Amino acid sequence: MMIALSAVKLGTRLHSGQSSKISNTYFLVGTLFSMLLALVGAIVTRALW
Repeated sequence: MMIALSAVKLGTRLHSGQSSKISNTYFLVGTLFSMLLALVGAIVTRALW
């Protein structure tokens, strides 16, 4: 969980120099979607195991 939160924090900081809220938002949404997919995959794998 710490790695995922670090990735979100780092991702929003990478584009902060450009002062573009749109690119920060897209990156944040993409990161959160990836985290959601990882959690769903872990739950499905655990259920099938």
